[in-house]
Amino acid sequence: MITHELEESEKNVSLTVIPEIEAEYIGGYEKMIAYLKENCNDKIALVSGKVTQPLVVSFLIDKKGKAGKVKFIKKSENIEVNNLLIDLIENMPKWNVAKNFEGESVSQQFSFRVGGMDGC
Repeated sequence: MITHELEESEKNVSLTVIPEIEAEYIGGYEKMIAYLKENCNDKIALVSGKVTQPLVVSFLIDKKGKAGKVKFIKKSENIEVNNLLIDLIENMPKWNVAKNFEGESVSQQFSFRVGGMDGC
């Protein structure tokens, strides 16, 4: 129905900025996956058995290469599993930092999927 009255509305816009040089786990992607599997499978199995539901986790690599600000996009129903993943990411070895086009260190956001048929 047209009322000819002004209405207020709000829009949320998401923007992803990719740095000139992206942050990188020291040793590369395969080494990061090995770290996650090595430090994740046994601990999560002790807490909940095999993780069958996939989780999606987001984290920030800061200007010094430290992982932090962990957030779940899709979390486990088991709080202990969530806490283990937070600890795992926050205690991850330092990364090579992202750099902008001027060569300055910048933070970069990452997200990945954890779990499924084979755990982490």
